[in-house]
Amino acid sequence: MEDILNNINKQKIDLLSQMLNKLSPTELVTLGTIIAIILCECLSPNQQNTLGNFLEMIGQVLLTSYAQATSSIPQYIPISVCDFETFKKEILNLIKNYANK
Repeated sequence: MEDILNNINKQKIDLLSQMLNKLSPTELVTLGTIIAIILCECLSPNQQNTLGNFLEMIGQVLLTSYAQATSSIPQYIPISVCDFETFKKEILNLIKNYANK
């Protein structure tokens, strides 16, 4: 888990978002379907359930953040790269602390 988080950076997330944003609705749905089918073939039903619920939660947080930012914060400014790295370090510390219990 730490390796995954250590390899995440804001530029990669921005690049993925830009790539997905350029796809047509049909292309986006097709890509999502293909990825889901591949994951279903690789994961047990319990793993599928866990990953599916996790991705649903991420989606809900993103949608809630977007809705709040566009409706109540007219001058909304996303977190900076520095803040992003700080949050990533905090998450890694939480994982380390949890693993040591």
